[in-house]
Amino acid sequence: PVKLELNKCIIKNCSKAGLYGYTGYINATNTLIYSCNINVIASLGGTYNFYNCTFDNSYDAATNPLQSIELDNFPYKGTDSVTHAFPFNATFENCIINGTLDDEVKITHYKTGQPFNLLFEHDMIKAKKISFPPSNIISKDPKFKNSFAGDYHIDTLSPAINAGILLSPPVNDDLDDAIRDPQPDIGCYEFKP
Repeated sequence: PVKLELNKCIIKNCSKAGLYGYTGYINATNTLIYSCNINVIASLGGTYNFYNCTFDNSYDAATNPLQSIELDNFPYKGTDSVTHAFPFNATFENCIINGTLDDEVKITHYKTGQPFNLLFEHDMIKAKKISFPPSNIISKDPKFKNSFAGDYHIDTLSPAINAGILLSPPVNDDLDDAIRDPQPDIGCYEFKP
């Protein structure tokens, strides 16, 4: 069962991770997370689903050398001195993952014998060394209106416009309650002129 459901949420200005899951079950739709001192999202084991979200960690390139998204299935040694391994599942669809580093996603897959499944579909990801499926837009400027002022609406020339896929169930509106086009934009905001 889902342990946390985020819909049309903004998480910002965090001294640690914006969203941290340890063997959690989190669904997030139309969610914006930015300006975090560590990762925007850190998850260790569990199930995570992100739809039409925007994640940006351009907070402070000088003091934050960590990726926006960190995903792993690190085994945990319990108080019973037994090492526990957990399955890991994460889905990112129609999301923007941005920041100051060349690679804004860190994936660590420990061979625990547990399932490790990742899906990135129709996302805009800042990446250089990690390869993603061809449906994703890699290392293009999302052209936010003014991320330094916390305005993550996409501007007229954003490659995120009409680059998403219709999800099932569909995400009919955005973080501002604006109706999404039949060919939706990537990220938490639908472009409106």
